[in-house]
Amino acid sequence: MAAGSFVCLVPAFFAGFRPRAIDESHKKALVKSEVPMWGALLTMVILLIAFFALYELLVWVVDKALRALDRRRHAGDVIGS
Repeated sequence: MAAGSFVCLVPAFFAGFRPRAIDESHKKALVKSEVPMWGALLTMVILLIAFFALYELLVWVVDKALRALDRRRHAGDVIGS
């Protein structure tokens, strides 16, 4: 199969795609939510703070490690040792 023929198959594959009609009960099940909006927003804020704290911790650890490596590299540069 040549590379150009793949390009022709993709539109043909999607041309036959027809979304099914969603009945009303299925639509209500998708829209219905067990979590209140304030709970979802509070969870989002907590997760955002947690991910930011994890990122800052990672930056701090990498900074400490690079500082330690830099001290070891320049330890022999001291005059008179």
